Amino acid sequence: MNEELLKLLKVELKEIINSAKILKISFKICNNIGIKNKYSENELMYFEALTARFSRLSDILIQKVLRTIISIELDSYESTRDLLNLSEKKNIISDAHKLAETRTIRNKIVHEYVLEDFENIFNDVLILTPFLLKDVKSILNYCKEKYNI
Repeated sequence: MNEELLKLLKVELKEIINSAKILKISFKICNNIGIKNKYSENELMYFEALTARFSRLSDILIQKVLRTIISIELDSYESTRDLLNLSEKKNIISDAHKLAETRTIRNKIVHEYVLEDFENIFNDVLILTPFLLKDVKSILNYCKEKYNI
């Protein structure tokens, strides 16, 4: 087993743990605010933090952690969709389709954030955050069982 990749994975796992902690904080606040037609400036700031934290965790999880795990296991894939499907097949994540949805929402947040569409984005992030956090736990459990880290 590649020791350098295992060291990298340990660092990346710490990143998702820390990112998940701060995402949970924003999620709790925004879940209490809820979806509405008009937000105060403070509420918008909380939702901005939530969407940024959601995007960051999604990126780290997919672009770093899953890619590293699959590299350690010497599997190959051609696309992000293949990576997600392979990760689901190996029981690293629970649902490739849902994680692909988080990636789609992440892309909307980062590239297509239109003020008129923020309610839909906020709603999607509130719906998908528990799923994303569940996959963090799944990945951590997988790595503990498979690599003892």
